[in-house]
Amino acid sequence: MVPGGAARGNEWQGAGLHISPGLTESELAESLTVPAIREQAREMYKIAMPEQAIAEAIAYALTQPDSVAVNEIIVRPLAAQNF
Repeated sequence: MVPGGAARGNEWQGAGLHISPGLTESELAESLTVPAIREQAREMYKIAMPEQAIAEAIAYALTQPDSVAVNEIIVRPLAAQNF
């Protein structure tokens, strides 16, 4: 995490930048112990985007020239457009 930022849930905010990531690949589904819930999570995570997508969005915001302000980034999987 970038120093000086504040996290709230799956959002990060710092230095005038607010990042809201959508469903991102993780091991969460496999850590669930209730079989029915684990299967639901596995189905949900089929549309998850790679964590590289979030990293690239953050890198984009942080590498802009001083004359450019990136204030908010919302990144979500393309398959989630209907949600």
